[in-house]
Amino acid sequence: MGEIIEVQHILQQEEWDCGLACARMIFRYCNISLGEGDTELTRVCKDLEIQKAVWTIDLAHLMSKFNIKHDFYTITFGVDPKYSTVEFYNSNTFEFSGEEFRINNLFQEAKDKGIIASKKSLVRDEIVSRLREGQPAIVLIDASILHCQMCEGTRQQQYLQLGCCHKDREEEERGYIGHFIVACGCNLEKGQIFYKNPARPVDLCCCSFENFDAARKSHGTDEDILFIHR
Repeated sequence: MGEIIEVQHILQQEEWDCGLACARMIFRYCNISLGEGDTELTRVCKDLEIQKAVWTIDLAHLMSKFNIKHDFYTITFGVDPKYSTVEFYNSNTFEFSGEEFRINNLFQEAKDKGIIASKKSLVRDEIVSRLREGQPAIVLIDASILHCQMCEGTRQQQYLQLGCCHKDREEEERGYIGHFIVACGCNLEKGQIFYKNPARPVDLCCCSFENFDAARKSHGTDEDILFIHR
């Protein structure tokens, strides 16, 4: 089947908290206790002023708060102001200008917090190599593009809030849909990436290398990837 890192799947609880669900998967993978009822995670999210939007730099700060070694790659430091015209960022319940200020501050504070953010576009071979070394990754993708090969033939439309398969014409026309997944393995022979999708009640999904690249490089993602060292 390929090489798969044993990361426990966790479903997101709200439409906006896929990033926090991915963080919970990593915390569990790293045997990190979040306290009864995830009280420690709630406290840290409050400190970071996370409300109804989670950005990759938020997740990097979360990893740092819980002493999880990680590598953060992106092609944009801070918030690209052009995203204010993207429907996905406009349609959320937060004020874009306020989030822009908050996120830019988190980038400025990153180095002092021990967060190393590298401005780099990763090629597929680098990602595959690190997955094969046992480093799962939280990846920002465009959910309107990502397509799960393992879910082909199913008709679970009720689960497609941010889902990965069988998008209808209306969904495809919505444009960019930012969504976090946890990449956890690959199959070199079949050219597949395995991942955990917090929006899907399915333990494991997979897509082709080509589809993965298209989804993670879509305009709006900044090619954000957070690799985890256990």
